[in-house]
Amino acid sequence: MSNEILLWERQEGETSLRYAVFCRYRDMGPEERSLAKVAKEMAPAKTTPKLRQLKDWSAWDKWQIRVKAWDDEQDRKKRVYMDKALKAQARKYLDVAITAQGKGVKSLQAFNPDLEPMKPLDAMKLITEAVKLECLALGVPSDILNIQHSGEVKMKSCLFLDEMEEEEAKIALSNYCGKKDTEK
Repeated sequence: MSNEILLWERQEGETSLRYAVFCRYRDMGPEERSLAKVAKEMAPAKTTPKLRQLKDWSAWDKWQIRVKAWDDEQDRKKRVYMDKALKAQARKYLDVAITAQGKGVKSLQAFNPDLEPMKPLDAMKLITEAVKLECLALGVPSDILNIQHSGEVKMKSCLFLDEMEEEEAKIALSNYCGKKDTEK
């Protein structure tokens, strides 16, 4: 690992006070950040830098370049976090969708007019909603399903998450496109 000092970290030759003031400025965020606000916030402190002094420090220590690098890094971290969170959420939705589909299919297979564990129309609705949830989880456009009045579900296309493992992709493709297991 490199010992490179990142732009938003304390720079060589930067005093503790100048770095503390820079951190206060940096941490205000792009919407609120201003030298005047820093000077005002620090007014009660014993070693209060004046606005003119802050402007000098900002120029000498290249605060604008450093806070831009800081903001870019924070944005990068946020995007990485959101990407991971969205993928985790998609996987959870996919698990729910597959479970719901299985329950609907099981109910349809076990349908007995005398016992009626679930009405066929209710089971079909469950399967349809589960397929829609599966589409959502996989990032498939919402118009993927064409629900006929007969209750038949027809798929227009199939898309998958880039990171699905090959086996998961085969299972999803089978569920998605209505392929039936065939005996060889």
